[in-house]
Amino acid sequence: MRSQRSSEKTSSLVDGLTAKRTLALGRDHRRRYTPIVAREYTTIVLHIAADRTEEFEALFEREELARWDDYTERRRFVEARLIRCRYSALQDEGVQDYVLQVVTADEKAHHEHDEDPGFKAYNERADAFQPEEPTVTFGDLVFERRAKL
Repeated sequence: MRSQRSSEKTSSLVDGLTAKRTLALGRDHRRRYTPIVAREYTTIVLHIAADRTEEFEALFEREELARWDDYTERRRFVEARLIRCRYSALQDEGVQDYVLQVVTADEKAHHEHDEDPGFKAYNERADAFQPEEPTVTFGDLVFERRAKL
């Protein structure tokens, strides 16, 4: 009898989780994304002096990449990437644009990173490579599609 009760509880739990997921994802034909876990999506376009890109990338690899490893291992960053633009409508003559994209676990993770003393020191050094201020956006996901791998 005990195993039957346990099985019934498990079944109820699974049905409850399935119902919650269905409600969270919605049945809307547009499949609007409603996150179960709050995340923040940040996109920054860094405008780097074109003649200093190798120095900038070396600094990033040496000083910021290990911090990204730490934040992703601790699941404070869900995704993080630095992309060298082949084209950017924001890019001026003599400038190489980079897109920095980070998906944080929540808004607190974003602030945790920005207040990290190591990041502050890195960011101050990285400013020397930027002839103009970066273009910054952050917000919440509205729609998303992902390829099935």
